[in-house]
Amino acid sequence: MKYLSVIFLLLSCITAFTQNKQKETRLNCIAFWKKGEEKTYLITRKKEKIPAGKATNSPDFLIESKMTVIDSSAAGYIISWVYGIPDGIEKNSLQYQMMAFLEGMKFVYKTDELGKFTELVNWEEIRDFYVRMLEMQFE
Repeated sequence: MKYLSVIFLLLSCITAFTQNKQKETRLNCIAFWKKGEEKTYLITRKKEKIPAGKATNSPDFLIESKMTVIDSSAAGYIISWVYGIPDGIEKNSLQYQMMAFLEGMKFVYKTDELGKFTELVNWEEIRDFYVRMLEMQFE
């Protein structure tokens, strides 16, 4: 009877341990985009501050981006992503000045059929942009 109790206890511990597996948390999404399709996104980064018990929630960073499908095939997509300044931002505000350097910045990249990033097509153009931006900082 002792052995049977010990075996039962061991088996119940093993069963309890195996039930503790983490579930898969990834999600695949197949977009089925068409050539020429466009989407516009508003990217917002907010930081919540609570001075003296009063919550304030104002955007720290706000920028518009326009995504255009340049090419669509069974193997994947070529996508253009261009940054712009959203309407309603005052031209002489600090927020406008922070976003102005990104306006017109264009990323062209390839994805596979599931939308997974595979290649940055215009990497030289982006490299040159960042080099110019660094040079302007040190002038």
